[in-house]
Amino acid sequence: MANQVGGEFVRGWPELIAAMIGVGIGVSSLPFYTAGLFIGPLQSAFGWSLGAASSGNLALSLGLGLAAPLVGRLVDRVGARAVVIPGLLLEAFSFVLLATMGGSFFLYVGIVFAMGLLCAGASPLSLTKVINARFVRARGLALGFCLMGTGLTAAVAPPILSRVIAAYGWRAGYLALACAVLALTPSALLIRAMPTSLTVEETNCVRADFRLSDGRFWILIVASVLAAASLAGLVIHLTPMLIDLGATPVGAASRVGAIGIAVLSARLLVGAALDRLPAPWVGAVLMAAAAAGALILRYAGLEGALIAALSFGLGVGAEVDLIAYMCARYFGLRAYGRAYGLLYGATLLAAGLGPLAFGLIADRPGGYGVVLLLAAAFLAGAAVLFMSLGSGTYYFKANSPLN
Repeated sequence: MANQVGGEFVRGWPELIAAMIGVGIGVSSLPFYTAGLFIGPLQSAFGWSLGAASSGNLALSLGLGLAAPLVGRLVDRVGARAVVIPGLLLEAFSFVLLATMGGSFFLYVGIVFAMGLLCAGASPLSLTKVINARFVRARGLALGFCLMGTGLTAAVAPPILSRVIAAYGWRAGYLALACAVLALTPSALLIRAMPTSLTVEETNCVRADFRLSDGRFWILIVASVLAAASLAGLVIHLTPMLIDLGATPVGAASRVGAIGIAVLSARLLVGAALDRLPAPWVGAVLMAAAAAGALILRYAGLEGALIAALSFGLGVGAEVDLIAYMCARYFGLRAYGRAYGLLYGATLLAAGLGPLAFGLIADRPGGYGVVLLLAAAFLAGAAVLFMSLGSGTYYFKANSPLN
């Protein structure tokens, strides 16, 4: 077993590194983790409101969510590399457009929405298929390494970009992002063009055709939507929640920083767990932990803030891994892009709408206390749905050497 796992990493490390880089600079990571740095400069430059300047995340999520099902089908037909490279090039071009735009709010929203719509190929939607096709025994751990690209971007990009913006302005910041994407795009050439024949894994497996009538798919959809909306809302609103509870801005930021640590840790810990334990159990435990974190913050206040932040980070760090892993396990690789595209699209839309919905609820009587109770209920519901999938009857043949 250990030799087989080691052999997979020896053979697959070039694609693993390429996929990690692609996830890190891709459209679901780099724009998201750097968007906050542009809010203040855009307000100052164009006189926009806080809501207008911070609306890019929702526009990006909507574009990605709408494009995901179509891109997923395209990945199944032409392979990941043929989709990832154009997506990265278009992403770089989108950053150039943002650097040269005028003060029209609608132009800004349009560019960001188009970035999500046209660059969706440069996202985990394509890159997780690379990992699922290359790794079998160590698939969970490999997915964890791959998706660590988001955590590395969250840790490295903001400090560097903030200095660029402070020294040269926000337009130079967008141009710096474009240059970073262009400089790292050649790494995607390490991704093999997908073969037209079946992979070794699928040759040894029962035919696994994805159907929309499969009940497991709809359970995953609902569980993923509940989890994504709740976790995105909690993470985005955690700083104002803590300030509302009496923390200083600096104190709130120090606690929120624990999320990044938890996300990075979760990538590897959850990946390793998925290779050894049934995925639904792993998902249920992490969603239940996040629900507990919301309740701790609701009733313990600042004393439980660090525990809550860590639990939210673990949930965020595990969610994409879980969906990608379950898609490959339950539905196979033949239609992985189609199945994951629908799941990923629904998850992105939920992640975009969750913070907005939580903000509207927080403005009403009860404030963030009601938000935390709702988030706990949604996450608990996601945990129950994951558990309802059971230990997982995968599509491997009983006598498959891959089992």
